[in-house]
Amino acid sequence: MKKKIIGIAAVLLLILAGILIIMHKKSQLAQAPTPVEVVPAVEAAQAMQGTFPETQRFLGTLSAKNSTDLAPRVTGHLVEVRVREGATVQKGDLLALLDDRPERDKAAGLRADLAAARTALAAQEAVYQRDQSLFAAKAVSQEALDHSLTERDAALARMTSLEKALHAAETDLSYTRIIAPFDGVVTTRLADPGGLAVPGKPVLAMEAPDLGYFVSVNVPQDLFPKLRAGGEAFLSGGSGGEGSIPCRVSRVHPAVRQGTLIIVEIDIKTRPFDLPTGATLDVDLVTGRDEGWRVPTGALLENTDAVYLYLINDDETIHIEKVSLLSRGPEWAVVRGKIPDKARVVTAQESALLRLHEGEKVRVVGDEI
Repeated sequence: MKKKIIGIAAVLLLILAGILIIMHKKSQLAQAPTPVEVVPAVEAAQAMQGTFPETQRFLGTLSAKNSTDLAPRVTGHLVEVRVREGATVQKGDLLALLDDRPERDKAAGLRADLAAARTALAAQEAVYQRDQSLFAAKAVSQEALDHSLTERDAALARMTSLEKALHAAETDLSYTRIIAPFDGVVTTRLADPGGLAVPGKPVLAMEAPDLGYFVSVNVPQDLFPKLRAGGEAFLSGGSGGEGSIPCRVSRVHPAVRQGTLIIVEIDIKTRPFDLPTGATLDVDLVTGRDEGWRVPTGALLENTDAVYLYLINDDETIHIEKVSLLSRGPEWAVVRGKIPDKARVVTAQESALLRLHEGEKVRVVGDEI
């Protein structure tokens, strides 16, 4: 009986302790401060009304207007390459030299043969002149005179042949010297002394900076009606933050093969953004103009059938406005809709925009774009 009473008492004590703990927790919760509603922070941009260019971005390639690969026209081992990349050279400078001993020996042998041929021709000419005098005096026959003439003509033909062969040999000898064809800068060194140089295999490459550069862009054929020489374009510095350079389209190639792209070229005086020749850069081609509101592309929430802007009212609340998208570029878009003057729009990732709702209070942070 005693054990039963002790057990009941223990249970009652546990229940009492639980009640006291619950009452203490409720007292703490009652004294806790009421949670403050968190106002989401957003970045904003100013919407601008007006007429804006419609642009499409493509990747362009920078090239020099005048550039060339320098290769020998004869086969030989390189004895000397006098320049490296970045060297400034003048027209006529010797840039590289091949082993010219075979060509030099050949030319020397032909000079000796030519000297002998000229001597032989002079002798045959004297014989012919003598035979002419003797024939006039009827001291030699017509046959002897004709033979003398034949020998003279053969000597003349041999001399002429050797002159041409010497000229060809001297030309081959000149081909062992790679000369700068114009004032410019060496852009690439492709071979070193000791290597075998063969015709058509470049040893050096160079360009003429003073003659300018051009950017070539490949664009789809359906844009051909919207492009013309003199049209607006912008060269972009990409991620380097250098901004953009306004320029004009210089040429639109009038003919393309089936299934290929149109080539658009833009002439420029200097290399933009200090890019090297052959580098790629962004090119924005203006294909039209749209009248409406310009906003950052980060302000657009695009669904399959609609585009929305998140406007910020004067009381810092959100108003979601459905708009029509007129054009879109890499950074900016032009839209049309019921947008008030001096409107501000939220710029954020799509996931952040989806968390905002109509009438929600927000807090603008950072400088407005």
